[in-house]
Parts: sequence; structure tokens; C-alpha cells
Amino acid sequence: MVACASALSWSGGKDSALAFHVLRNELGSPPEALITTVTAEYERISMHGVRRELLARQACALDVPLVEVEIPATCSNDVYEQRMGQVLAQSPLREARTIAFGDLFLADIRA
Repeated sequence: MVACASALSWSGGKDSALAFHVLRNELGSPPEALITTVTAEYERISMHGVRRELLARQACALDVPLVEVEIPATCSNDVYEQRMGQVLAQSPLREARTIAFGDLFLADIRA
């Protein structure tokens, strides 16, 4: 995989899709990777419950590489940060200077 300058935190929902649209069409700076958390036990995106198969189809339709961070279903913040840190330290995200988020109405994400 090629290193990227920017990524989009992808939940599979409408807010992420809108964020992608704005980055690509209005700002002229499409993300070079999508990053999402998937629960190992359920094979779904942890935020919206989107199945892994649909997640892969979304990334393919957008023509953007997908980076999955596997987390347990009952994930503590410490484990989440550790797993996310491991993935961010690897290619292609190691070179990412920006990660955009589209779910900013959630207080815990803004913090």
C-alpha cells in the first residue's frame, strides 16, 4: 500500500459519506484511505453495525483503500487507543498528516 497524506474515519453511515463528498468535491482533497473499527466477534463496524462485506463494497465503490482496526465487542478506551495507535504506526497511515471525522455531533469524538 502507498503512504497517504490524509484519511477519513469511516463509520459506514451518512455523516461519513457526506464528509467524503465534501472532502472530494468541495475541498478538492479526497482522502487517500478510509479507517474504521470492526468488532472481531460480530464482523461489523462498531459505530453503526454495518457488516464487513458492505464496508468493503463501500470502499471499493469510493475507490479508496480501507484500513480496518479490529477491536473486541466490549472494548475499553485503553484497548481502543492501543489498537488504533498500532494501525496508525503502520503503512499506509504512518505518513497521514490529517484524519478527518464526519461524526462531530458525538461529544466523546470531539473531546
